[in-house]
Amino acid sequence: MPFEVAGPVPTQDPVIDGLGDTIKQILEILISPELQAKLLPFKIIFIFISIGFLAIFIYFLFNTSYAQWKWWHNIINFLFPRASGSSRLKKRWDKLKKRVDKAHSEAEWKLGLLDASQIVIKFMPKDTVDQITKDDISNLSEFLGAYQTLKAIKDDVGYKLDKKEAKNILDIFEKALIDMEVLS
Repeated sequence: MPFEVAGPVPTQDPVIDGLGDTIKQILEILISPELQAKLLPFKIIFIFISIGFLAIFIYFLFNTSYAQWKWWHNIINFLFPRASGSSRLKKRWDKLKKRVDKAHSEAEWKLGLLDASQIVIKFMPKDTVDQITKDDISNLSEFLGAYQTLKAIKDDVGYKLDKKEAKNILDIFEKALIDMEVLS
């Protein structure tokens, strides 16, 4: 005698038996063409609202720094090491050079050089300046001289600095950053 399925197996509880019929009736109402025709305008409206929210999300994702901060910076940094921050650093360095060029007082030149030294120290390949070799920076003797001048500026408030010397030190630091492959 083959096994045959005759439909749902009735139970002793009439509530459970009637539940299957009730669910069928609800589904038939929900998929009925009349109800679907009435819901069509609402579906279209909600589709447009969803597309609008998606467009707003994409707009803010690309026009704020959140995406760069969260994951884009990591992807670029992985694919191109040291390349992701270089454009930001280049802008900062150019701004610093313009600030020193436009400055008219010795105090402004000194502040510009101190800012530049912080950038250089941040990206130095060794822990201290004494450990840097000619392999790291091609203009090592000029760099060490500029660094000694910078130490003198930090130590002696009355140190005299002219604009030409400040620009020369900035150029030396820029060459060092290029040698360290931080600036391009």
